[in-house]
Amino acid sequence: MELPSGPIGEIDPDFERTALAVGTAMWSIEGLSMREKALLCIASNVCGPSLGISFALHVRMAKANGVDREAIRETVRHLAPYCGYPSALEALAALARIPDPAGSQEKQPADQSAVHIDCEAVLAPLASLGGPLGRALIASWSRPQLTLPERALIALAADVSFGTLDASFATHVEIAHAAGIDAVKLDATLDFVTEFGVARARAAREALRHMRERS
Repeated sequence: MELPSGPIGEIDPDFERTALAVGTAMWSIEGLSMREKALLCIASNVCGPSLGISFALHVRMAKANGVDREAIRETVRHLAPYCGYPSALEALAALARIPDPAGSQEKQPADQSAVHIDCEAVLAPLASLGGPLGRALIASWSRPQLTLPERALIALAADVSFGTLDASFATHVEIAHAAGIDAVKLDATLDFVTEFGVARARAAREALRHMRERS
């Protein structure tokens, strides 16, 4: 995987070397597909919020790994209830200003191996939310462009970003397991998002450890 070049070196060459080393290590983590890693980067940027250079680089990286623009838009849409609709709008506006890189690969569709999942059963933990926003949230999990497992990973990235490691995190871990995400992929997800904040990722790993001890 080749990381895209950018203006970081013009800002701080030493930081660029460190950032590229960290990025290379993160993108070498096993247990996640390149598509999943790209979506986690986009989600973490949106929830940051970090919609400048980092977001643009990760959008380019996602495109270079075959993730089409509509899947990136859908990632932002899925995050709207978590990051807030005004913040999601800002992210969509920032995305619209980023041109497609030359030589972009064709669209890489979402893995359709998960289409057999009983969404109603998997999303049962969300039913207690109630109200119009609760119903809209549940409906958003069944939209096209992203699979249910991908949406679970994105929601977990939001929990890490916002430090919502109680009921929200537990609900998304439950959904992730029901959607077929095993412990290896879950651990890899928390390792991967360390790039976006060591303390937050460590807190999430501790929360997950406590959940596993109680189960």
